[in-house]
Amino acid sequence: MKVIEMVSLSTDILQTIDLGKSSVPNLNSQGTFDWFGTLPKRCQELFEDAVLISDRRKSVYGKWDDILSSIHISPTCAVTKRALAQFFTPPDVALYTAFNLLDNYQMEVIFDPCVGYGSLLIATALVLSEKEQLSNWDLVKKLHGSEIDQNTRNIAIKNIAGCLVKISPLLEIRAVEKQLEKQIKLCDFNNYPNKTLSGLRVIVNPPYKEGAKGNIWIPIIDKLVDSNLASMSLILPVAISSSKRTQFLRNKIFANFKKIYAFHHEIRPCPLFRGVDQRISIITATKNLITPHEYITTGFLKHTAGNRMMVWKAPMTKLSKNECNNVFPKVSPLDIAFFKEFESSKNRVRLSDITNTAEHTKEIWIRTTGRYHLLAQYEKPAEITTKWKRLLIPDHIASNFMQAFKNGDLLKWWQIFGDGRDISITSLYNNYRVCL
Repeated sequence: MKVIEMVSLSTDILQTIDLGKSSVPNLNSQGTFDWFGTLPKRCQELFEDAVLISDRRKSVYGKWDDILSSIHISPTCAVTKRALAQFFTPPDVALYTAFNLLDNYQMEVIFDPCVGYGSLLIATALVLSEKEQLSNWDLVKKLHGSEIDQNTRNIAIKNIAGCLVKISPLLEIRAVEKQLEKQIKLCDFNNYPNKTLSGLRVIVNPPYKEGAKGNIWIPIIDKLVDSNLASMSLILPVAISSSKRTQFLRNKIFANFKKIYAFHHEIRPCPLFRGVDQRISIITATKNLITPHEYITTGFLKHTAGNRMMVWKAPMTKLSKNECNNVFPKVSPLDIAFFKEFESSKNRVRLSDITNTAEHTKEIWIRTTGRYHLLAQYEKPAEITTKWKRLLIPDHIASNFMQAFKNGDLLKWWQIFGDGRDISITSLYNNYRVCL
């Protein structure tokens, strides 16, 4: 049996980062972007503490630790966790999401449509206090949201109020709780009036649960995109980046927002959310009318235990809207040359353009799932499962197609445009371009 394995690249972008070196500023001449290096020193220190707590390598003893640990809250009841699809947002994820949301902040109100236990609003309060120097009631009155579960809302109000008093000791906790009761509504966000969201900045980690009408998070994001927001920062399943069912959301985001940041993370070796087997994309979109469309993205990042800071220091790549082609591609600086060649080369042709008219074809079997490698072979598998799919490839390009497995081209394509779990045969036919 002839088998060709597509093995992951031996050189990982994350392993090329020297954590001991100072960060480079903003966009360099190669078009790469260092997000962490844009933070003020005090914010870098705050973020590093958050990473250590998220990675369970630091106890509570420092300036921000008790507040950061308040972010790190998960439902104690497993039944409640499953029913509400609630999982804690790690403090570094929450801070990253808040920092990006508040880029070029103009004193807008911050709104979380799925408050949960208050993690993202607590992180937002920290960022507003450290980066924007807001305090006392000026800080309290910026935090708004909605929560569908009454018990969860009550806990969130107490959590947020407790942290606000630690940030601004002149505040009185009962007065803060009373104010937050007015600002954090008990309601289903789907019934929230769109017009009241206009001009706000939204931060959200919505439930990923499947409902009667599909994924719960999709209509939530659709409602937000249609609400004339100033900006939004979304923690979502990686399906937002390239899935066919979310294409309408990507089209709307590109149409309604000028500046888009995309952070993508794998689940192996370590997930970004401890105990949650979910690949994550964090999408930040801003209505910046001054600059042209910008899409700034990471590759498909991963980290090992104890090296969590690597993902946040990974360089990002800047692409134009036209280069994205209605997806949120996951492009690292190491992959940019391949990406641009793949998108523009006249020597590449889509499988769908030549397969339908081919007179003679070869049968190729592809295993459509994998973690670090994928399999392709000419012979029919001895045991056919749902993970094996048959393709008919024109004779004259069959060897080139198999070579794409061997030299890593197909792996790179999958990492950039795929979901990290399954290769879509439809997407392969319609979007993969084989060298002639």
